[in-house]
Amino acid sequence: GVICGAVEYRGGSRRQAFETIEEKVRKNTRAVLETSRDGQIAPREAALALARKRIEAAMRLRRWV
Repeated sequence: GVICGAVEYRGGSRRQAFETIEEKVRKNTRAVLETSRDGQIAPREAALALARKRIEAAMRLRRWV
């Protein structure tokens, strides 16, 4: 919903919204599976590690840490 709203806010069409969503899902799935393989950890653990890394980066950017 957030991705779709962001695309629509920029004037994008429904088709563009779905293409953006598909691109982001593929990119994130690939990142999780690569992290899982490289670290020899379960995909769930890899997803949590990536999420934590992204949140920490966003917090540093906003000087919350």
